[in-house]
Amino acid sequence: MRSLLSLIIGVSVALMACSTPPENVSLKVSETILASDSMDKTMMCSLVAQLDSMLTPEIFGRDFAVTVVNSIENDSVIDAKELNRRVEMLRKCLIDKKGTRHSQLFAEGVQSYVNGLSIERQMALYVKIATPEQLGTALRIDRYRNESDSAEVQQRADVLKTIYNEAEYSAFLKYYNR
Repeated sequence: MRSLLSLIIGVSVALMACSTPPENVSLKVSETILASDSMDKTMMCSLVAQLDSMLTPEIFGRDFAVTVVNSIENDSVIDAKELNRRVEMLRKCLIDKKGTRHSQLFAEGVQSYVNGLSIERQMALYVKIATPEQLGTALRIDRYRNESDSAEVQQRADVLKTIYNEAEYSAFLKYYNR
């Protein structure tokens, strides 16, 4: 009887694997989060509830990062303040619906995708979502937190010099060299 049940389960899994791939709900949810004219906590939490329970939070984080990066690079994203508000709301809904660990793994998925981008591309993105002062502070903290990575932090600062105008770079340096 057990072997018959195992066979049935195995055949079912094989048929599901061979069928038409399911729509990527994770990407659709990510796109809706960014494209919606207005987003409140109720809407955000209902979107989180749509996520497949089989979907790992890291994959959702990567899909969300892909969507955000594409939007930022195509200048079609909401402003930085609204983006940050939605991300914070998303993290709170993930905690409420799925738990703190799920939210942490989501953030790791986002960071994993961003870390895979070139430093030039990362900095171009950060310039669009943070002020020179915020980036100066963040890189200063990174420089002192991990002294072994100080060369990489300096490389990031050098890339910013090619992106910022003189006034922006001066504002960045003021906070970077504090």
